[in-house]
Amino acid sequence: MTLRIDLEANCAGCMNKEGCNLAGSLMKARDPSALVRAVGDRVEVEISPGAQAAGAFWLLGLPLILFGAGYAAGAALFSSSGEGPAALLGIGGFALGIGAAFLLKRGNRPSALPVVTRVLEPAYGASFRPDSEPAAGEARGTV
Repeated sequence: MTLRIDLEANCAGCMNKEGCNLAGSLMKARDPSALVRAVGDRVEVEISPGAQAAGAFWLLGLPLILFGAGYAAGAALFSSSGEGPAALLGIGGFALGIGAAFLLKRGNRPSALPVVTRVLEPAYGASFRPDSEPAAGEARGTV
């Protein structure tokens, strides 16, 4: 399923609200429990801890590992040339790791997608439940 991300009250306190590109954007999610009943339902989604850890590894871990490997290879291959070639190979390894992370992100493996955890109440639709019978001359449901 595809979800649209809307601005919420929590966005007001965010330091990045002016530069946020999430509002109005579309994202894919899974609904294995079939909680969503209709288009327009407001939902809460969650990313599994395993998917968060995998994302952190691919975006941070792999580039740093490839930077180290590239730097070590450059130092071994060009030992008489100083640190310049080693640093360039390290930066190349880092760039390769970032590129691999983006290519893997494009695949959108179903296990990495956010999962719908619950359907929320309508944003601006309040349900009126009178605590007592309306007063004389007052219609039910008016305030």
